[in-house]
Amino acid sequence: MFKILFIVLICILFIGCRTDKFAKGWKAQIYGYVELTGNVKGTYINNVRIYSNTNVYMKYGATSYAGSDVTQYDTLVSVDSNGNYDFGTMYEGDYYLLAVGNYIDSQNSSVPVTGGIKVKITSRKQKCNFNIDVAP
Repeated sequence: MFKILFIVLICILFIGCRTDKFAKGWKAQIYGYVELTGNVKGTYINNVRIYSNTNVYMKYGATSYAGSDVTQYDTLVSVDSNGNYDFGTMYEGDYYLLAVGNYIDSQNSSVPVTGGIKVKITSRKQKCNFNIDVAP
């Protein structure tokens, strides 16, 4: 009888002490858009939003470039049709965002583009607007 009661109490203790970094109340947000600035096939492109097959990858706890291997990143979001991305319900800390996508030129050719940015959240309700510049 005591063994069963002990096991039930241990289970209640573990359930009651569960923590979740993304629990209600953590309302920090990182958002922005992905844009191309650079030379593409000899033509300088400036401030063109990128959306074709584009993802923004996030690495938690990173204070600098986390590398080009996207499997080493913790999560990702796809940009919308206007090149916008949004990571909501974030908590305080350091992050590195890596945008990987394609620029579609006037001849309908696809040019791979990448770029990244370091982000630091210092408040649980902070709204961070960071646009990510990408280049071929």
